[in-house]
Amino acid sequence: MLVNIGSGKVDFAAVLARLKQVGFTHGPLIVECLARGPLESVKAAVTKVRQFLEQLTGQKA
Repeated sequence: MLVNIGSGKVDFAAVLARLKQVGFTHGPLIVECLARGPLESVKAAVTKVRQFLEQLTGQKA
């Protein structure tokens, strides 16, 4: 079962904080999968994930 970033058990704030500690301060951040469903549902999920990652990183896509 796929879940969207920000809605599962992974603490992405902690993951990104750790990456920053070891020098990963910029570069690509790729979302490889999203929960499946009707196209409109997937589009809404993409928007929500993008906003979540922008808030978390302080960067705009």
